[in-house]
Amino acid sequence: MRGVAKARATRSQIVSAIQVLEQLSCRIDDEAEDAIRYGGKWYLEGGRADWITSQAVQRMQAVDTVIRELKQWTFAIEN
Repeated sequence: MRGVAKARATRSQIVSAIQVLEQLSCRIDDEAEDAIRYGGKWYLEGGRADWITSQAVQRMQAVDTVIRELKQWTFAIEN
């Protein structure tokens, strides 16, 4: 975002963001599991379980990437 001043996050803000993202990762996993478990045979017969699982994995990988980057920022702030 050009023209926008860079925001400087404090360590505590980054730690809070990591905690929220870790909760989000758990929620993504729970939602995928519920969709498959309570979706019944339609999901399994229609190949939807694979789609739901792959979408959940992609979302969790994106969240994990952000968590990893935030942890790197925290390390940089502390040093």
